[in-house]
Amino acid sequence: MIDVDLGLNPNKTVEFVSPSLAGADDKYICIFVDGWYMSTDLSQPTDVIKNVTIIDRKTKQTYKTIDLCSIPEISGYPTAVIYTGGNLLVRGWYWDMDTNDYCGRYYYIDPETSSIVDTCDFEYDMNLQAYRSFDIGEYRIETMYNPAMTPVCCSLKVYAPDGIVTDIDISDPVESYYEVPIIIPLEDNMALVPVATTKGYSFFELDLATCKLTERNAKDYDWMDIDQLLNSYSSQDGGIYFTTPNGVSKLDVQNKTSEDIMDYSCSDVNRLYLTNLEIADCTEDSFLLCGQYNSNNMFTSQFAKNYAIVEFTKAETNPHAGKQILELYAVDGEVDATVSDAIINYNNASTDYYIQISDRYDAYDYMDYSDINSQDDYDSAWLNANASLSDELAIDIINGEGPDIIMNASDLGQLNNDNCLADLSPYLKDIDQDKYFTNIIESAKTGDKLYQLPISFTIEGIQTDPSYAGASGIGFTTDEYNQFLDSTLNGTDVIPSGQAMYFVKLFNNMGDTFISGDKIVLSGPEFEELAVFVKDNVFENSATRDIDPENMSVEEFYMGSNWKTAYYCICPGISGYLVKKAQITNGTAILGLPSTDGRGPMFGTGISVAVSSHAVNIDACAEFVKMLLSDDIQTELAYSDKLVLNIDAFRVACNDAIDYFNTAEGSQNIFDYSQGTYVTVLPTFTTNDIDNLENVILSCSGMSSGDSAINKILIEEMPAYFLGQKDLDDVITIIQDRAQKVLDER
Repeated sequence: MIDVDLGLNPNKTVEFVSPSLAGADDKYICIFVDGWYMSTDLSQPTDVIKNVTIIDRKTKQTYKTIDLCSIPEISGYPTAVIYTGGNLLVRGWYWDMDTNDYCGRYYYIDPETSSIVDTCDFEYDMNLQAYRSFDIGEYRIETMYNPAMTPVCCSLKVYAPDGIVTDIDISDPVESYYEVPIIIPLEDNMALVPVATTKGYSFFELDLATCKLTERNAKDYDWMDIDQLLNSYSSQDGGIYFTTPNGVSKLDVQNKTSEDIMDYSCSDVNRLYLTNLEIADCTEDSFLLCGQYNSNNMFTSQFAKNYAIVEFTKAETNPHAGKQILELYAVDGEVDATVSDAIINYNNASTDYYIQISDRYDAYDYMDYSDINSQDDYDSAWLNANASLSDELAIDIINGEGPDIIMNASDLGQLNNDNCLADLSPYLKDIDQDKYFTNIIESAKTGDKLYQLPISFTIEGIQTDPSYAGASGIGFTTDEYNQFLDSTLNGTDVIPSGQAMYFVKLFNNMGDTFISGDKIVLSGPEFEELAVFVKDNVFENSATRDIDPENMSVEEFYMGSNWKTAYYCICPGISGYLVKKAQITNGTAILGLPSTDGRGPMFGTGISVAVSSHAVNIDACAEFVKMLLSDDIQTELAYSDKLVLNIDAFRVACNDAIDYFNTAEGSQNIFDYSQGTYVTVLPTFTTNDIDNLENVILSCSGMSSGDSAINKILIEEMPAYFLGQKDLDDVITIIQDRAQKVLDER
C-alpha cells in the first residue's frame, strides 16, 4: 500500500480536494485531482486545483504532475480526465465568440511531454450531469443525463474505432431516465446498459456496431445487484470485476452469478482503508486498487486527503495455512480501522489462530423502516431489531454454532450470561489499575462478571451547566429533574422521547436496581417513582419528524429550544464534548438522567468486545481482547476521536485535539454529531476542558446495556398505566410475570 503525492501546493491550505482515478495501463497510473485552495480574499478568483498526477506503474513513484490550468491552450476549467490509449483525454469547455455560446472540447495530452497532441469539439450542454466514460473493446461510450428536461432524459455518445461518433437518447413520454452507473460488455460487440429510473433499473442491450438500442425485461436481471457494480472494471480477459465491502468479486453474465475472487481478510492491509478504493487493473491473480482512504487521526486537517495505490498479488503459499480460524462478528457491521489493524497484528503474531471477520448476520435485515416518523418509532424499530438479532445469536452460540468473538453487542443484554459469553474478568486481573478508567470496566460488569468489555465508550446524559445538578452533583433525582424541567427548561424537556421509550431509558439507567442475575423485582418504590414521574411529566409521544424548520435556527431544529441551556447527548469523543460545551452556556458537565438516587451519567460502548463461552479457544480469543487494551491500540483509537479506557492515551489525544480546534482551520471544522456535519466554534478551548471531561467520565455510574426482550415488554405494557387504563400495581404484576418468564426460559 503506497500513499500517493497528489502534487498539492504545500504553501497553500486546501479547502476541498477530490482525487479520482483517470485510468491505468502497464506504464502509468493517472489520477485527476480536482478542488480548490482556501482563500481569505473573496475579491480574487477561486484558486482552483486541476492537476493530473502520473504514477510510474513499476516503481509506484510519482513520475510528474501536470497542472492543467497552466496549459494556455486549455480555456475554462477541465471537468473530467480519462487516461486511454496512452493519452490523457481532458474534457473541458470554452466560450465560442462566433456562436456566443459554450462549446465542449476534448484535449488529447501526451503524458510524456505534457503537450496537447489533438483536440476535438463537441456540443456542450451545461445541464448534463453524471458524466461517465466506459471503454468497451475498441469502443468508448460516454453517458450523461439532463435533469432540466421533463421527463428526465439520458444520453449515450458512442465513439467507434473508425472515428464515427453516434448520439443515442434514452427517453420516454412518462418515465424519467437518470444516470447509467455501469456498462457491461457482452459477446459479439454487444453491451448491457442499465439505466436508473424512479422504479429501479431499466435494462437495454446496445449493439456497438449499429448503435441500435433494445430494451430488455428487467426481471431477467434480478440476479444482478447494479448498486454493487458501481466500482466495476472490465478486464482484458473479458471478466467484469467489482469491489464489495469484503473484497473483490467477478461477475459471470452468462451463468447469471458472481463469485468472490479475493477476501480482504486474506491480506495484511487494513480492510477499512480498502472500502472506497476502485479497481484500476486486474487479472485472476493480481489486483491494482486506487482511491482515497480516511486517516485515523481526526485532529489534523480534515482536507488532507489520503490517496493510495494498493497492488495485491496472489501468494505462492498461504502463510497462515494450518491455523485454527476464530470467527469475529461485529453487530453493527462495522469493524473499526484500528481494530482491523489489531486483527492483522494478531494474525501475524499467532502461530496457531487466525481471526476472520464474518458478516453472516446483518443487523439491518431485522430493521423495519416502514413506519418511522418520530424518535420513538426509530428507537422502537431498533429495539425490535436488537431483540430478534440477540435471539438468533443466543441460539447459535448455545448450540456451538455462533461466532467466537462478538463486537459491539452491548445493546444485546440478553447475551450477558454464562450460557452465551465468557467472563473476561480473569484475563484482566493483572492490568494496572491506575492506568485505566477502572470505573468504566467495573460498571460494565453483570454482577461480578465481565461479559462485554468496552474498548471505547460514549457518555449518555444531559450536557449543561454543572450548577444545575441535584444534591449528588452528578445527576438528578426525579424531584430535582422535575424542578429543573419546570424552571430552567421552561417546561420543555431535552430528552426527545415519548412516555414508553422515556421510561425504558430511565429503567435501563437503574437496571441494576431491578434485575439481578436471573431475577427481576419491580415491587420496590423505585419502579413506582420512575413510573409516576414519567406519567406526570412526559408527553405520550415524541415529536414527529414533519417539523417545519423555516422559523427555527439550525441549532434549534436539531437540538431543541433549550439548545443554549442543556442537551440530551450521547457523547462519542472529545470533539462532541467541546462543540456542545461551546454551544451551551457553561456546558461543562454531563449529568445523569433522572433517577431515584441522583446517579451520574451512563456510558455506552463505542467499541465493545465479548468472547463466546463456546469459542474454539477462549484463551486465544482473550489474547486478542488484551491486545485491544495495549497502549498502541488505545492511543490510535483516542486519535480517531473516541473516549478510551487508557487515561494517558485519552489525555494525550485530547491535548492535540484542543491544539487543532484552536487553530483557524480546526475551529471551522469541529464535528457536531447532533447535526451530522462540521460547524464553526470560537477557538477558546483549554486543558481545563480535558479535566472537566475526565471528571465526567469518572462520574459515570453504569453501562447502558438494556435487555431488548424486557424493554419490549415495558413498551407494550406501561402505556396502559400512563394513559390511565390500568392501575400501576396491575401493570407491574403483568410485567413482572412476563419478564420473569423470559429470564426463566433462558
